[in-house]
Amino acid sequence: MAATLVFVTKQQGGVRFGLVLVTALVLAGCGTTTQAAPSPSASASATGVRSQCGASSQTRPGAAGISTYDRFTLALQPILFLDVTPGSSPLEKDLSGCGHWGSWNPGTVTRAATTLPNGEKSALFDGRLALQTDSTRSLSIPTTGELTVEAWMRPSTLTFAYTEGSGYVEWLGKGARHQFEYVFRIYSQGNSEHRANRISAYAFNLRGGKGSGSYFQDPVDTHSWILVTAVFTLKKAGPYPANTVTILRDGVVRKTTPLSQYHVVPKAGSAPFEVGTVNGKSFFEGGIGKVAVFNRVLTPAQVEQQFNVMMQ
Repeated sequence: MAATLVFVTKQQGGVRFGLVLVTALVLAGCGTTTQAAPSPSASASATGVRSQCGASSQTRPGAAGISTYDRFTLALQPILFLDVTPGSSPLEKDLSGCGHWGSWNPGTVTRAATTLPNGEKSALFDGRLALQTDSTRSLSIPTTGELTVEAWMRPSTLTFAYTEGSGYVEWLGKGARHQFEYVFRIYSQGNSEHRANRISAYAFNLRGGKGSGSYFQDPVDTHSWILVTAVFTLKKAGPYPANTVTILRDGVVRKTTPLSQYHVVPKAGSAPFEVGTVNGKSFFEGGIGKVAVFNRVLTPAQVEQQFNVMMQ
């Protein structure tokens, strides 16, 4: 794999920071197949379309030293799997083996660490950090008609400094002007829509506008980690209806919404996949870890098992 680095600067909300762009050679065979992959248990075996990408010998499920959570997740064959590491490296390895390496923005800042429930470290986002991977069609909903996106998150504040719209932060997804696809949001306390700390997932038409989405609005504190999972479908897949957005908290389905809510027909755009911000208009403050994307649906049972493995 080769990478090209370019450093530029950007002004956002009175904070000026650097941007490291990385262009990586994607591993051959990073497509899809119906071939089954090893599963950690019979109840966790995945169904449907699977990635052809292979994890490296250091990160594949049987490797020594890999965490139980990573072993479990890799056995489900994600097409992107980012630890979201603290430290000073400007690059973030894609543990899935699909070559979707990320670049940190700014790439010259040492990222503070926070601790996941299983004791592993992840990066602490400080309201200006962002992690970005290049856009590929495999990270878009229409490529297979099924997409599962998930991340562990723990806000360090309930009132964010850099928000947009009615007072929310878009903290993960793919979206840019005329290239909107999907996003995760968390609403700041005191937003103008009375959605204090609502956590939601939206799908959009490329032109933007209103997105069709699902959400949960539970009490949120700054000490507890939440596993947020969104399942996007264009066809019936497993327990999920066609043309819907479903959000799960800790493996439990909380809401399913039809894409017809706002006449959304997802298309593949050119926006990068980002963590910590989407399109640089709002910024998350807190911990984010174990970001994964699957080009098929994960069942609630599979996601719940991930949650339980992390909490052991």
